[in-house]
Amino acid sequence: MSVDGNMNTNVNLERIKYGKPRKIDGRYMSHSKYLQENGHLIELQIETGYLKCIRLTENHIDLLLNEDDTDLASFFTNLDEYNIKTAYRNSEVWFNETLPLEVIDEYHKSFVKVHNGSPMIRVDIGKDMYIEMKNKVEGKFVKMFLKYEGLRFLKQQFTSIWSGANFDIERDIDLTENIFEEIGEMENVEEDKIPEVVVEKTAEVIAEKKTAEVIAEKMPKVVVEKTAEVIAEKTKTAEVIADKTKTAEVITEKTPDVIVNDMPIKTREKSQSRKIKVIKTAHKRSIWQ
Repeated sequence: MSVDGNMNTNVNLERIKYGKPRKIDGRYMSHSKYLQENGHLIELQIETGYLKCIRLTENHIDLLLNEDDTDLASFFTNLDEYNIKTAYRNSEVWFNETLPLEVIDEYHKSFVKVHNGSPMIRVDIGKDMYIEMKNKVEGKFVKMFLKYEGLRFLKQQFTSIWSGANFDIERDIDLTENIFEEIGEMENVEEDKIPEVVVEKTAEVIAEKKTAEVIAEKMPKVVVEKTAEVIAEKTKTAEVIADKTKTAEVITEKTPDVIVNDMPIKTREKSQSRKIKVIKTAHKRSIWQ
């Protein structure tokens, strides 16, 4: 089953089924499947929004969840609670003894962790995905397609495991490229024939992107001149209006610092806000006798 990260309520947690824990590579793992209404067991996969990557290793990727983007975290928290109850119901079969719910709760480790006060998830990745991600994702916003592997048990804790099935890196929006495409070849266009929308949008790009030098170099002189007038009028810079030199220097030197300072624009997907509950893990005795 594949579910969009903004629609995780579509997952019926009661339909997540687990096998008896088996020892794999020195660790016990209870693999999961999702029971469809037709009785077929399939893999459970979900899609996240764009999350900031704060760390990448050969084995996992760490992703931050914004406080305004916690619908996914709520899903993971609900899954944590379901897993605690499932382990309690199956403790005699899984651990060869009936363990109190409080003990199961203490051994459980939430999938949602905390990094410098912010919620974070750690996703397992394989060698091929690491090679694809290397030197590309750290510090970037990444959409992950996650596969639910199941529950991993250690001596004094257990937690849910998600692996990366695929990913997508968010691209920065460069408004200057769109402006240049619209302007096209305008070197010989008369000033009074420059479309008003081009001048307005050009002035907006300079004000927002603060890349006056780049724009001045790539734009036809007549557009630069007209844009300088618009900026001068909008920012009430009398010196620019009086000078009327209409060159790149007008944009880069005569415009107030508030326009020249760098402030990149980026867009990200956001989901509805929810609070996160992180379940603390206490270390006591081993659940494996």
